Amino acid sequence: MVEQRYCFMDGQLSWVWDGGSLVNQSQTSEAWNECVKLLEGIKIEMKSDAWLWRQDETREVFKVNILRTELDSIQSIPETQVLKWLSWIPKKINCFLWRAVLDRIPTREALVIRNINIPSITCALCGSNAETVDHLLISCQYAQLVWTAISLWVKLPLPRYLLSLVRLLEYIESYCSSEEKRKAIYLVTAATCWTLWRIRNNLIFNQKKTQVSRAVGNVKALSFFMDESKGWKNRSGLEGIE
Repeated sequence: MVEQRYCFMDGQLSWVWDGGSLVNQSQTSEAWNECVKLLEGIKIEMKSDAWLWRQDETREVFKVNILRTELDSIQSIPETQVLKWLSWIPKKINCFLWRAVLDRIPTREALVIRNINIPSITCALCGSNAETVDHLLISCQYAQLVWTAISLWVKLPLPRYLLSLVRLLEYIESYCSSEEKRKAIYLVTAATCWTLWRIRNNLIFNQKKTQVSRAVGNVKALSFFMDESKGWKNRSGLEGIE
């Protein structure tokens, strides 16, 4: 500990090093000398320790409420700039998409990272790759079949290089010139991601498979349900989708 490496003698600070081996190599010796020079400029006062944050002259005692104020002042987090909080999308789906963009949904890979013991990290839908957020919702072979059918339905060509949820949402934002069209496509995207997640859970926990055609039908039904639930049918753009 730091307190074991210094002492005060006649009011002067002295550093105490108990290393058992000498520093011989020139590069290591130079680094050691730089470290000692930095420590010589340190002033240690006999008072209680405190958590400090920020840098240079702006350092101050850390408080949770100050951190919260700092976070609230941030305009947006880069990953979430692609998100739209649409009132006619259910809150649970809005929150799910938000967590998916931040890679915070409990995929199999995420569970293993959190030291949760599971039999396999392989995707339950395709059985060929590790189950990550982007794989499960975008690049999985099963998901690709669903997205192909949905893209034809909404008349939105999807390039093959779109292999992440963030890139997909960015593409929708840049491709659609009409605000109503963007909202409609975003709604369908949210419905598709939510449907894929539920299909995955139904397969894992209930051992029930869902055909791609049925999955596409569920996406369409959920999209129209969300579109009509708030009386937005004439504004969101789904009315023009056949």
